[in-house]
Amino acid sequence: MKQISSRLRGRFSRFADAVYFFPIIAVVLLGMVWFTTFNLIRTEFVLARHSTLTLGRELLETYEAQALRSLREIDQSLKIVRYAHETGSAPTLAALETRDLLPPSVVFSVCMVDVQGKVVSSSDTGASCPVTPAFLQKLQSTDALVLSSPQEATSAPLSFGRRFGGNQPGAVIISVEPDYFVSGYDTQKYGHRGLNGLIGQDDVFQALRIGDSITSGRKADVNGASLSREYNGVLLTYWDGSKRYTFTRQLFGYPLVAVVALDEQEQMATARENAEKYLMRAAAGSLFLVLVFAALFRESWLLSLSRKREHEQAAQVEYMAYHDTLTQLPNRSLFNKLLHQELTLAKRNSRGFSLFFLDLDRFKAINDTLGHDIGDKLLIEVAERLTQCLRTSDVVARIGGDEFVALLPNHKGESCAEAVARKIINAISQPYPINGHELSITISIGISMYPRDGQDEHTLMKNADIAMYHAKTHGRNDFRFYTRQLEQEPQDS
Repeated sequence: MKQISSRLRGRFSRFADAVYFFPIIAVVLLGMVWFTTFNLIRTEFVLARHSTLTLGRELLETYEAQALRSLREIDQSLKIVRYAHETGSAPTLAALETRDLLPPSVVFSVCMVDVQGKVVSSSDTGASCPVTPAFLQKLQSTDALVLSSPQEATSAPLSFGRRFGGNQPGAVIISVEPDYFVSGYDTQKYGHRGLNGLIGQDDVFQALRIGDSITSGRKADVNGASLSREYNGVLLTYWDGSKRYTFTRQLFGYPLVAVVALDEQEQMATARENAEKYLMRAAAGSLFLVLVFAALFRESWLLSLSRKREHEQAAQVEYMAYHDTLTQLPNRSLFNKLLHQELTLAKRNSRGFSLFFLDLDRFKAINDTLGHDIGDKLLIEVAERLTQCLRTSDVVARIGGDEFVALLPNHKGESCAEAVARKIINAISQPYPINGHELSITISIGISMYPRDGQDEHTLMKNADIAMYHAKTHGRNDFRFYTRQLEQEPQDS
């Protein structure tokens, strides 16, 4: 108890020494400063990203509703014209326009074409009807709504059409500028590098707006990833080098995908500015702490020099308290602690270990005939050979006289323990040239295995001792594993 108490006092004294205390406090305070700083920065970015994702979803829902409303109006007008033509109730677009059944001519251009694509009627006599052979072929192949395919990076009008039958089959086409579908772009919400638009089934933007730039016909892929997929706040790198949080949704009932994207740099600008402020404050605070504690450390270091010798002496006392003075091996106290630790780890990790109890055979005869000096030198040689026979992770200790114990962690089965035991017996039995004498000695070993032979230190030590005693009384220079039968066998003297 006195040794343990002395050791604890020594450790506390060392910790309390200003030489160590001030650096530790400085590191702790600096750690707290920077931990708080980085936590604030992380929180800023988390909140900024959360706000961006929330805003993006709201903008997508708004844009989706606007696009669907516009498309339904266009499609409704197409169906009205088709119905009027097929029933013969309105032979010209002018008649429909007079009755306010067509979309406003200021924004939309409506025309009817025959199966060859020739214009037969138009709501705007001054406007051309954009009918390409590919668009006309698509119109003639389906009764569904058909979208034109815009040219790459142009601002050409978008065309929507439906074919009709009757006595004069053909198709009705409504054309509108791309900016009609992106006119809801609000710089205060989208920013100056935000994006919205519509993508067709061919993965091409029917309408695209980035900031103030409006175009159509651009391929809707980002680094090979198609934007016509479902995205919900995914950060993608666009062709202009900007990273944008991207949101997409298929428009119900139409072959179009609505896209909304918010520029990462713009959305995180405030968070980055705040982060820079936090970092500057943390750096200034850290510099102040370093200067203060550097001065304190210098003073404490001068004081610690006078106490260094005391610490060294305390360390020597601690070492002597836990090591055998002759062999420098761990003594019984240290071994018991290490055994307790290994037992705790073995129980926690469900693993086994081996415990050896070793006793030299007829050591007393050598000690009595040749003297204690030679006996001590022999014990030192034996300790050295035992250490060489074991792994660096193993522990060998002298617990008194000619008795040793060894702890072999993480040993699996008797075969491993047997191999080590034979190695030890062979090593110990080799001659010892000491002071002109060639000495020979053997060793008896008892082995207990955890968890098979005991669940606590006392039981494992006792059972290893029993096994060693049987090895010694049945011929020596051998080893025995503990079994319950050993306790029932008669012991030879």
